Amino acid sequence: MAPLSPPACEHPHVLRSVEISFRVHDPAGAGDRFHNLHWGKTVELSVDCFVCGRRGRTTRLVWGEESGTCSGDSQFPSHPAPVRLSSFDGSHEDGQLVLRAVVDLWSAPFVDRRDGEPSGAMADPPWARVGLGYLCPDRDLQPHEGVSSLQTNLVLPLEVKCGRCDEAIAHMRVGSSIRLRA
Repeated sequence: MAPLSPPACEHPHVLRSVEISFRVHDPAGAGDRFHNLHWGKTVELSVDCFVCGRRGRTTRLVWGEESGTCSGDSQFPSHPAPVRLSSFDGSHEDGQLVLRAVVDLWSAPFVDRRDGEPSGAMADPPWARVGLGYLCPDRDLQPHEGVSSLQTNLVLPLEVKCGRCDEAIAHMRVGSSIRLRA
């Protein structure tokens, strides 16, 4: 009698983990121009999505939510994706703001429905975007909460400026990274 479903090895759904890290230097420190830099709780990551059958989709992840949101495309709109932030750690070390995030994602092989190329776990080359929040201390104006973003594929060195007072609030000198964990 033939089995009702193929053996498990023919359905290689795999849970993988990806580590994302960023490090920015805070030039203002805690002086008069302290901008209270902090990481936003959102990460965007380029992944291959077996739900919609497309490679290199921008997937939005929010710390505390149990799944991500795939951007989809014109034929398959935005939808829940089997991806989540399992760890999100922001800290201050030696005048630097450091972020380490771990993303868990389910992957399964598929062929992209648009270009016919085989999938992988992450887009090739992968990229990630994280939010960098701040509070402008300009005393002549009302307090201003600002948001900037950093990506793993930016050219370094990079200077981030306040959208209100135009002061340099962060420098990124060391490359960020994305790595598939074993």
